[in-house]
Formats: sequence, structure tokens, C-alpha cells
Amino acid sequence: MSDIDVEMGPIKPHADMITVKDKILLHLMDYSIERYLSHDWETVDQIIASMPLDLTQEGIAKAVGIKWTHVSRALKEFEVHGIMISKKANIEGVEKRRNVYFLNENGRRIGEVRREQILSMHLEATYRGERISGTIMDLLERVDELSLLDIVRDVNVPSTDVVNIDEQIAYLRQLEEEKALPYVVQMEGLPTPRHFFGREQEMKAIDALLKSDCRVIVIQGIAGIGKSTLAYKLIERYSSSMNVYYYRFHEWDTYRAVLTPLTEFLHKQGRDNLRRYLRSKRKLSSVEGEHLGIDLYDIFELVSKDFQGLEGVLIFDDLQKIEEKMGGMLSLFLEVFDRHNGPNIIVLTRNIPAFYTTKDIIAERVKEIRLMGLDIESTKQLLEAKGLQVHDLEMIYEATGGHPLSIELMRDPFDLVKPSELRRFIQREILSKLDTEERSFLANLAIYRRPVLPEAFIQTTSDYDILERLINQILVEEIAYSGYKVHELIREFLITTLPREELNDLHLKAASYFLSSEGPESIIEAIHHFTQGGEKSRAAEVAVENGRSLILGGYLEDLKNTLDIVAEDIPRKLRARFFLLTADIEMALNNWDTAEERYNQAIRWVGESERGVLASSLMNIGKIHYERANWESALEKIQESVEIAREIGDLALLGEAYRSMGNVYWRRGDSERASEFFEIALEHAKKVDDIQLESEIYVDMAN
Repeated sequence: MSDIDVEMGPIKPHADMITVKDKILLHLMDYSIERYLSHDWETVDQIIASMPLDLTQEGIAKAVGIKWTHVSRALKEFEVHGIMISKKANIEGVEKRRNVYFLNENGRRIGEVRREQILSMHLEATYRGERISGTIMDLLERVDELSLLDIVRDVNVPSTDVVNIDEQIAYLRQLEEEKALPYVVQMEGLPTPRHFFGREQEMKAIDALLKSDCRVIVIQGIAGIGKSTLAYKLIERYSSSMNVYYYRFHEWDTYRAVLTPLTEFLHKQGRDNLRRYLRSKRKLSSVEGEHLGIDLYDIFELVSKDFQGLEGVLIFDDLQKIEEKMGGMLSLFLEVFDRHNGPNIIVLTRNIPAFYTTKDIIAERVKEIRLMGLDIESTKQLLEAKGLQVHDLEMIYEATGGHPLSIELMRDPFDLVKPSELRRFIQREILSKLDTEERSFLANLAIYRRPVLPEAFIQTTSDYDILERLINQILVEEIAYSGYKVHELIREFLITTLPREELNDLHLKAASYFLSSEGPESIIEAIHHFTQGGEKSRAAEVAVENGRSLILGGYLEDLKNTLDIVAEDIPRKLRARFFLLTADIEMALNNWDTAEERYNQAIRWVGESERGVLASSLMNIGKIHYERANWESALEKIQESVEIAREIGDLALLGEAYRSMGNVYWRRGDSERASEFFEIALEHAKKVDDIQLESEIYVDMAN
């Protein structure tokens, strides 16, 4: 096939040059969408099967050896020119769904043409001590261990350099060996640092403590001192010799939010007790004794089993954001791991925590390390890495105290900033010097409290240039597997200085983005932004409409907090459903009195078109009376529910109501009537294909 046969779209072929887009093309050529989907893939919005990380933006960046921002920009162009397909999919080893990318038929044709052109390019190389001069095709025919992408990944063509093929082969073998290691490494929210210098003494101290009887290492330091950067280096250091887990706390975290990714880490090692427990707490259930609350006493035994003899280290960052809520969990971990030979814990925080006592320090179960500034030599290395000419190192060191963020924010050697003056410096020397586009871009990204993918804030191709500039200025962080976020200190300052009207607009824009995304976490974020943007009634509407899916997704506490915030702003048309939802939550938590009160409120607000709400409320009041052993009242309420459900043709609700009647008769000792109603309930569950209800009824019948 010749170049003339194919319209090259975004690919501008150069006879003797390999571009970023070329490398992405070569990578995607190895993956065919037909391998993962059937022939009708064009009509499929989402992919059910798990996809390799290599097909995500971050995976492509790693495979090709270029910046994530460059990949995002190139893929955008591929999409505009119609040579690429993008689908949502589950990703192997990643909790959240991501977009994956494939070349379509036209893209693959372009890829074939470009591959032929690249194979004909000239390269100088050494292989097994011999100098080779010829085309890349000649080289590939002699070297079995490397693919075309392996050869050109780190090579600029044309180049006067001689490529050392033996070094490339050795490097790839090392990567394969690392992949084969029997250790699990999982990172939730870890920023990728641009520079790392020094900290040898701190790392030696941590090495020694991990080999001792110490269970918890607390690394305390002021904002910007480099705690997360040190964590990144520790993960690099230990990932080839032990299991490593990293989690960054957020102000809004709940036990479930913190424990769920931890259970995935354990699951990868065949330890599933805690995972099964959390999953059992995900649904509203009428089975006696089940509820959604996560109790630390409940999980003590499960944590003991799952972590027994597990070698590794758990790293928790930013504890100061949530210590009051999570201190109890860390105390439990300390006790369990000390008793049962579990992994070590490293905690990074701005303040000395309170989840352990002086007795723990004396017994050397806990060790505190205060992180100070870099030494003078590391300060010099960091300045040089930034490209700054160092004329008076001692003056800079005295002013900054070796504070990494203070040094990173310097634009020239006279931009001296003391750590105590960081906030003022951020306004005077950083934000005030941004141009209008940069400041607007930063505000658009700062409104998000979680890391987000480029699609959330990239609007034009030029935005990628702005993003790169802000990353280089340390104002924006790249977060592993999650996207981008504004540096914490910058975000705190920027958000507090924006006019209220601008803040509201940004929050509402963010809410719209999350509504167009998928998953319960996106719904929670949309509700948060509607609330913060002054649209509490809209937040209430989204919460009520998605209440059940949020509960099933394990976001009960988040939902409950949201409903409390918006309670006074519920539109009249939503009040019946609002009270039904709040009642369901209270019932799930076994708060019977409050639940019954809320169900009665729901009944009072029921409109003509909300007969289903009325039926559900009556049925659940019947369940509450059943729990109190008020059999006649329970049967009366459930029977009313059955009549309404039959009237409106709600077979799923009918099935659940008949099941509830069966439970009442079973508790009264009338097993014959109970079996009757269980059979009817089962029939209705099968009609609506409700597998969950079917399984629950079978459990009831087995009892």
C-alpha cells in the first residue's frame, strides 16, 4: 500500500522523523478491538470485559515513554480526525472505569503505512559488540528480543547517536522481572514528583525501623516539606521486595471509602474476609440482623485474619485531614498488626496524631520522625534541576531552610521565600503573575476536590500547553491512575480568593461534568458541587433519584450526610421520595422509631402518581412492626402494600411484600402459610428476573 492510497489525517509523515503520534500509532496497532468485542462493537457504549491498562491514556503514556499530556492531546486529534474509537471499560488492577482507545479501520490503515515508512528509516546501532548500519527493518531481522516500538521508543530519529541494543534488551528484561515479582503494589492518589534529592538519612532510618519490632512509623512535617514525595520514593524502594499499599486521605472519607481499596489490595493476595464483609453491607435488606453500618469491633477479627503474616507496608498520607474520624481504625490496625505479625504502617501527617499513646512510643511500637528541610547539597541539586544559576547557595538555603516547595516555586535565585511566608508568596509571586488564560484554567481545575481526567477541564488543544506549564510550575500535580489536581496549598488559597459568583459557576460546571460520568462516586461529586454552587434543590433531586444506586455502591454515609444538608431545600414534588429514602437509611441502621416516623412523613406527602412510594412505606412499616413482634399490625400494613402494588402492577414490589408476609408467618410459627407466601414471592421475583430477591427468598425457605 502506498502513501497516496491513504488519507493520513492527523499524521504528518516525515521521511526521516518519528513523532509522538507515530509511537502511539505503533502501540495501538498491537491491539484490535475485535479481540475484546463482537462484530457489532460500533453500537456498544461500554465494554464489559476487563481491559489492559495499556489501552488507557496513562497506560499508553507509560508504554510509549512520553508525558500523559502529550498522549491526551494526540488522542484528541485522532478522535477529531475519525481514526480512533473510545469506549468506557473496567481496567485490570484499577478500581474505576476508564476510557480505552482503539484504532478503527482507517486508523489501522494509516498505522500500516506509517509502520512501513518507519521500517525503512536509517539507524546506527551496536548489538553484541558489533556495529550495525542500516534500516530499522534490517535491525529487527537480526534482533528477536525487541519489537519495532521497543527500538524507537527512546530513540530520536534522525539521530547521530549510536543505539545500544544490548542496553535496551537488558532494560526490558529488568521490567519483565519486576512484573513477575510476587508482590502487590497499589497506590490510591499518589502524586508523581518532578524531582527527588537527598533524604538518605531518613530512608536509612525507615529501613532500620521496618526491620525492627516497630509497627507504626509516623512521619510528621509542615506543608510542602516533601512528605508525599518521600512516600513516592519509599514505594520505589520497597516495591521489589515487599507488598506496598498507599492511600491518601480526604476530608470526606468514610470507613468504607478507606477500606474498599484496601480490600482490593488484599484480594490480589487471596485474602477476602474483609472484602466479603464490606460487600454484605452494601444493600438495604429486610433479613433480620443485617444493616449497613460498619463497626470497628466487627472488623477486628477480619483484619486479623486477612493481615496475618502479610509482609509489607501500608502507607497512609495526609492523616491531618481526617484523624478524628480515622484515628480509631489506625489504633485497631496498630493493635492487630502487633498481635498477629501483620505489615508495618507508615503515616504521613502535618501534626502529631493521637491514635497512639506515650506507652506505645516507650514500648517502641511507634516511632516518630520529624521531616525537616533538605540538606544544603540536596538544595543545590534541586535548584540546578530547575535550571537556576546558583550564585549564593548559602543565602538561598538560609532563607528557605531547604524547604522543597519553597525552592520548587522559585522562578529565579532572588525569588526567596520562607516556609512561614508561603501563602503570601503564592499570591504575590505565583498567582498574580499568571496570565488570564492560566488563572482561568487553574480555577477550572481547582474546583474539583478529587483528581480528574483531562476530559473534565480540557476544552481546546491550547489547554494542553497551559496544563504542561502549570505542571512545570508545580501548581498542578499528576496523580497515578486518577488524573490531575491543583496542588493542595495552591487550591486552598485559590478557592478562598475567588468571587462567590465565579465559584458557583465553576461548581455547577463541575456538577454537569460528573452527571455525564458514570458510577456512584460521580453522583456523590455532582451532589457536592450542586450544593456548593447554591443549587441545593438540584442536589436534592439528584440524591433522591440516585439514592438506591448510591446505597448499593456503598455510599450510605455520604448519602445520609447529603440528605441532612439539603433537607430544608427539598422541592414539594420530591418530598415523598425524600422521606422514603431517609426512612430506608434509618431502617438499614436499625433505627426503627426514626424510620417509622419518616415512612409516615413519606405517606403524608404522597401524590397521585406516587402510589409506589405509598406501597413501599406501608410495607416497611409492616417490617418494623414485625421486628417488634406486633404480628397483626405487621400483616395489616403489608397487606395494604400488596393491594396497592397489585393495583399499580409493580411485580417487584409485590414479590418483596409477599416475602415479608412469609417472614411474619414464619416468625409466628405458621410454616405452612409462610411457605405459601414464599412460593408466591418467588414466582414474582422470577417474572421480573430479580436474582437478588430470588436468592433471599431461597434463604428464607431454607430456614
